[in-house]
Amino acid sequence: MRSLIEAGIPIAGGSDSPVTPLPPLLGVHSAVNHSNLAERIEPLSALGLFTYGAAYLGFEEKTKGTLTPGKLADLVVLGDDPLVADRAELKDIPVELTIVGGRVVYVRH
Repeated sequence: MRSLIEAGIPIAGGSDSPVTPLPPLLGVHSAVNHSNLAERIEPLSALGLFTYGAAYLGFEEKTKGTLTPGKLADLVVLGDDPLVADRAELKDIPVELTIVGGRVVYVRH
C-alpha cells in the first residue's frame, strides 16, 4: 500500500467481495499490519482508503467519503478509537452503530 500511496496512485479499500466476506476493519488491519514492514501504512491512512479513497475512485466524493454538511450520512460508530487502539487488534474493534443515508440500520446489542 505504501508504495502506491507514495507514488501518488489513488487507491481505495473495499468490502464488497462476491467470493468471501471482507469486513472493512479487516482491510484496515491488513493495511496497517502488512507482512512487508515497508508497505505498512498508518491507521488514519488505512481508514482513508475505505472512506474518501473509495468515494473518490467511485466518482462519489461530492456526496460520500467525508463527514461534511450536505453529504450522505453514511458512518459507523466503533467501540474503540482505531487511531490509538492496539494495531494488532484493529480487526476486532466492534461496530456499535451503523448509519446509512442518515438512518440507523444497525445497533449492536
